[in-house]
Amino acid sequence: MGEINKEILINIQNKYDKARKLITEESIKDPPTEPYRSKYAAAEILQELRSTLSSLIQDIPPENAAELKKFNTLLAAVWLVLGTISMDTENLSASGEELQNAIKLLEDTALDPACIIVHISSLNQLGILWSMLDQPQKSKVYLEQSEKLYLDFTSQEEVPNVCDIDDLFKNNNHGTPLPSKSMTVGPLEKSHTLTLYYLAQVSVK
Repeated sequence: MGEINKEILINIQNKYDKARKLITEESIKDPPTEPYRSKYAAAEILQELRSTLSSLIQDIPPENAAELKKFNTLLAAVWLVLGTISMDTENLSASGEELQNAIKLLEDTALDPACIIVHISSLNQLGILWSMLDQPQKSKVYLEQSEKLYLDFTSQEEVPNVCDIDDLFKNNNHGTPLPSKSMTVGPLEKSHTLTLYYLAQVSVK
């Protein structure tokens, strides 16, 4: 990676970190009169990040499959977080579109260790969304897709390390996302536990 690309990666990570802090830390301090202030601010940052990543992807030649996969996964993660924010702020129509955008980007890399958590989480969120819209059968379709993805991934003879969503934005000197070895099972099992919980909820409706 050239120096300018390294700077871009650092900028991407800094923007993502700022958005995450707004979502996880600052939002709990928002006043009752502006309950979504921090999440709206995070969404603005993520929209900028979405534009940056989309531009980068357009400039990557098709033969550079590794780079395309990496930036497509980052973009999918951004769409996932945007979809979650939209759901939290009661913009359900936008949430559905954003989550579908995340899934479309991952269609060809569904079982990749760097993509699996983003994909499962996006399907889980769509399951929640359709449950909120009182359409349990549609919800169940996405949750069952999430469960199948987990089962296919874990049926491998040796299950590889996975990248949690935050891991994707942490880069080594070569700009390659580093999966956390201490989290080989953790985030994957956590995501699957949520899938099973939501499936149980929609199955009784």
